[in-house]
Amino acid sequence: FGRWEPEAQRLMEKHICPGSVAYDVGANHGVHTILMARLAGSSGHVYAFEPVPDIMSQLAENVRLMGSGDKYLRFPPGASRGSG
Repeated sequence: FGRWEPEAQRLMEKHICPGSVAYDVGANHGVHTILMARLAGSSGHVYAFEPVPDIMSQLAENVRLMGSGDKYLRFPPGASRGSG
């Protein structure tokens, strides 16, 4: 799935299988979210957390464009070090 963090992707491919539940904390633009959703299949779910609202919007759009929206659940910003 591209060349972004190949070792992390190998670990995902090894451990996430159809029906899995996966968490992407600090999901950024969704490269790993989309891969996790594909690996988890239609019976799995991916919970993505991204604290930056503008990036979360881009993440949601990327997931929609890649057709992974039915397996992906996003959460509003809130998992960050700072308050506000």
